[in-house]
Amino acid sequence: MITLDATFFKPRTQCPLCHETRDSRAGRPRFQRWYEAPQGLVALTDAVERERELTRCQGCGLVYNRLIPKSHTLDVLYDVPVGGVTWQFAADRRRMREKLAFLKMLPAKQPLRVLDVGCYTGGFLELLPGHWIKHGLDPNSEALAIARQRLPAGCFWQGHLESFEPGGRQFDLIALWDVAEHLDDVDGAFQKLSRMLAPGGLLVMETGDAQSPVARGMRQGWYYVNCLEHFCVFSEEVFRRQLPRYGLEVTACGPTVHHQYSKKRAVTSRLLFWSYWAATLGGRASGGWRAVSKLLQRKGASYPPASADHILMVARKI
Repeated sequence: MITLDATFFKPRTQCPLCHETRDSRAGRPRFQRWYEAPQGLVALTDAVERERELTRCQGCGLVYNRLIPKSHTLDVLYDVPVGGVTWQFAADRRRMREKLAFLKMLPAKQPLRVLDVGCYTGGFLELLPGHWIKHGLDPNSEALAIARQRLPAGCFWQGHLESFEPGGRQFDLIALWDVAEHLDDVDGAFQKLSRMLAPGGLLVMETGDAQSPVARGMRQGWYYVNCLEHFCVFSEEVFRRQLPRYGLEVTACGPTVHHQYSKKRAVTSRLLFWSYWAATLGGRASGGWRAVSKLLQRKGASYPPASADHILMVARKI
C-alpha cells in the first residue's frame, strides 16, 4: 500500500479550460480503494481527503477537481508492479466497433492521416481502413510494444499530449478515447489539437458525462470522479459552448455506454448498481459505499453500470 500525502498533489486555483476563478462546489469525491486497477494500491491521508473537492466552473460549466496528483505522482504509481503487470498496463477492454458511425463523415477511399491520442495497444487504429496512415501516442511503453506488433506500418510515439510536438504534421482524424478526463491543461490541449487538425478534419472524443443520469444521481459518489487520475468531467453543454473558441464545430454529441456487456450481464450490472446507489444513499454514506463495493467485487460484479454515463463527441475543424 502506498500512502499519498499533500506533497504528491497540486492545487488548482482556476478552471483548466477557460481560466475562470469563480466556481461553485460540486461535492467532495469519495475516494475508495475498490476503484483502482489494480485494487489496494493507494491510500490518501486525511488531510488530502479533506482538500480534494469537486467544483463546477461558473464560466464554462466544466467540473474539475481542485486537488490533483502531480504528473510525477502518477508516473510513479503507473510503474508499480502488481501481479506481473503495472497499474498502467492491465488489460485492453475497449470495445470500439459499436461507436464508429462517425467514420461515414470521412472519405474512406483516401489515405487519411489519423492520430489516436492514448492509443494504448492500437485497438482503435486496427479497426480503421488498412490504407490509412496511422499514428499513435501513448505514455505506456508496454502497450506501445503491442501496438507496434499489431500495426507494423504505423508510427507510434511515447509521451503525453501536453508535451507532444507533431513536427508540423496535420491529421484528418484525431481521436481521444478516455483521455480528456486526464488532461491537466485542458485549454492548451484543445489549442494543440486544433492546430494538428487539417481543415475539415474530425476530432472525436469519448469521456465521462457530467450530465448523465448516473453522474447526477451519484454526484460526488459517482465512481468516475473518485479515480485519482480523472481531473475533470465534460458535458455536451461544455463542448458546444467552448469548442468554437478553437475553430471546432460540434457535429455530433450524445450519451454512450462505456462498459459494454452481454445483455444478461448488462441487466445484472444495472440492477446491482442502482441497488448499490440506494443502499449507500447515493454515495453519501461512505462506510456503506465501501462495504457494498467490497461485497460486489468479491462476487465478481462490476461497479461501473451498463448505462450511458459517458459522452461521445465529434467536432469538425472549420
